Amino acid sequence: MLRIDSESKKISILEISKLAEENIQERYDLQEMIFNSPEAFVKEIDQKLNIIGKEVCPSTEVDNRIDLLAINEFGSLVIIELKRGRNKYQHLQGISYAAMISSWDLNQIIEEKSKNFNISIEEAKEQIEDFLSTELDNINESQEIFLIAEDFHLEVILSAKWLSDNYSIPIKCFKMILAKDNSTNISYLALQQVFPLPEISDQYVKRKNTQMTNKNISSWSEFFLKITNNALKEFYEKEIKNGVENYLPKKQLNYRVNNYRFWTCNGRIQNAYVWQRGRFEDDLNFWKEKLSSKKEVIPVKNNSSLRFYLKTKDDFQNFKDITIHPPKDIIKSRLVQENDEEIND
Repeated sequence: MLRIDSESKKISILEISKLAEENIQERYDLQEMIFNSPEAFVKEIDQKLNIIGKEVCPSTEVDNRIDLLAINEFGSLVIIELKRGRNKYQHLQGISYAAMISSWDLNQIIEEKSKNFNISIEEAKEQIEDFLSTELDNINESQEIFLIAEDFHLEVILSAKWLSDNYSIPIKCFKMILAKDNSTNISYLALQQVFPLPEISDQYVKRKNTQMTNKNISSWSEFFLKITNNALKEFYEKEIKNGVENYLPKKQLNYRVNNYRFWTCNGRIQNAYVWQRGRFEDDLNFWKEKLSSKKEVIPVKNNSSLRFYLKTKDDFQNFKDITIHPPKDIIKSRLVQENDEEIND
């Protein structure tokens, strides 16, 4: 690795070092660095990931821990295993973890993120849902394995290729390169994907994107056919017919106050859940008096928002009435300041 000096028009060699030589450990250093700087990590490996947790226990039956657990934009759980040097059995460890978490449901994933990031269940769920390009219902239909090491035994690469080619098990291998600038005593870490080659990996992502897209609904009419709650179906059919602002991929209706998207109504099969992205005076009791699921009216996002559910015909009618004639005491400064682009996040 070379260091460029633009002023002198010269280049100099950066010393290639090893993690062990620099006393950088897997768990207490490298794992912490990635967990504390996820944006830099995912950009370096050119992947779209949302970190769920570190030192994750995949099953109550074992004492082992997954170094890092993430989720990709298509809802697949991603096991990230870190090794200094190289390890002949690294891929077997990743495969066993993938098998154990394959039975995890949405609640387990949300709880893990909530615990690791010290946030509420509602906030963890919202962060995951905002990140995904698919529906929450599609989470953990498949798993991926990311192996990160300073080097790889040939057996690991050949096994990864065999599993990928014959059983469509997606395994990616990233090589870590540590360099040190002796003139400044600053260390640099690069991660290079060595398997599969990036262009092959891109083809897999395109196939996966197509597969997940095909599982999503393609029209509101298709969504209406899936609904099992007649009150929900009637409400959505009427709102769509009347031209209410909407976003099909998330089965979402949007209602604004003073040009701010104040309520988002997200349709499911049996009910709809609403995020009120701002507060007004005594709104908690206000909604509890209006809705059938009183216990499910909950403050979220550090009390800056509310979440509640609509299930009955009266629920939907009361909600609609409020969106037409919102309370006059809504305080503009408490609104979440969003722009129109966020509708399609």
